[in-house]
Amino acid sequence: MRDSKSRRRTGSLAVCLALLLAVCMTACSSASSSYNSNSSAGYAGQHDYEESTSSQAMDKQLEGKDPGEALRKIVRTFHFTLETQDFDTLISRIQTSTKETGGYLENFTVSDRSSSRSAGTSQGLRSADITARIPQEKVDSFCAGLQQDGNVIYHSEEAQDITLSYSDVQARCDSLRQEQERLQELMESAETIDDLITLQERLSEVSYQIESYESQLRTYDSSVNYSTVSISVSEVEVLKPTAQSFTGRVQQGFTRSLDNIAIGMTNFAIWFLAFSPYLLLMALPAAIVLLAIFIPKHRRKKKMRTAPARQPMQPSEPSQENAENQPPRDE
Repeated sequence: MRDSKSRRRTGSLAVCLALLLAVCMTACSSASSSYNSNSSAGYAGQHDYEESTSSQAMDKQLEGKDPGEALRKIVRTFHFTLETQDFDTLISRIQTSTKETGGYLENFTVSDRSSSRSAGTSQGLRSADITARIPQEKVDSFCAGLQQDGNVIYHSEEAQDITLSYSDVQARCDSLRQEQERLQELMESAETIDDLITLQERLSEVSYQIESYESQLRTYDSSVNYSTVSISVSEVEVLKPTAQSFTGRVQQGFTRSLDNIAIGMTNFAIWFLAFSPYLLLMALPAAIVLLAIFIPKHRRKKKMRTAPARQPMQPSEPSQENAENQPPRDE
């Protein structure tokens, strides 16, 4: 009897323990699934919120503002082609004006083209390619100074409106910052290693995207705040005429023709003096050949002039004996 009672007690205790264990397992699984579902819902809601925030932030920034006001992001680019007869002075003025406006030279290249002078043309002897970054509020005065300092051959201006692109990138960056804060809060309340790893991976992706968008915004700001001015400078001996009247164009063309003639004669003199040693070497064999031909001819002519003139031979008269022996002529 005692053995049967003890067995019953042991069986009932085992059943109770099994029921308690099943209840605990059920509670843990439900808590874990609810946490995972909340996390997944948070991620999905966060991505949906990112898309909606992008458009809302753009609308708020442009709401009640005139598109022509300062909120617009305009990138201005200028191109100049200049000629000058005083190359060093013009380059110095460009460098000084750039510093005075608070800008800087992004690119500066000088090349020597003096070899073109031997062709007898009035092309530039030196040239320079300059890329200057000038503050937007002072770029107009800087360009006006360029037109006064040099002879402008070509001039163009471009304006690119990047307001929408800038607002879109900024809105995406703001939404990613909000997602970053949300992920950090979820990491503090994470209970399992798997959830922590998942949150950490997503946080790394978000941080990388934020850095990329911030870099793009800095590039936009630099392009807007500092306009780009590309300058091509050529040193010339004769400046090309700008827009003139018919008489002025004729006068300018006549003056240019005289200058070209003078330049051609100068270049010929320089070429002749530079190649005179070669010309002498080429003329020496020719002189020897000519002397070898003309000297013997001259000597023969001189001998013929100095030799005595020969007397022409007269026919001799027949002797008396031959006359007697000759038969009489018939009359």
